[in-house]
Amino acid sequence: CSLVDRRGYWRAVVAIAAKNARLCWASLHYGDDFRLYSAS
Repeated sequence: CSLVDRRGYWRAVVAIAAKNARLCWASLHYGDDFRLYSAS
């Protein structure tokens, strides 16, 4: 079950765009201190 299957194409697009915007904001806000870690 992918996000597209569960919520529809456009909701998936908006969700991914919002996630990318949060990542961009965090990297700009925290600068070099920001690190992206995987959940596993």
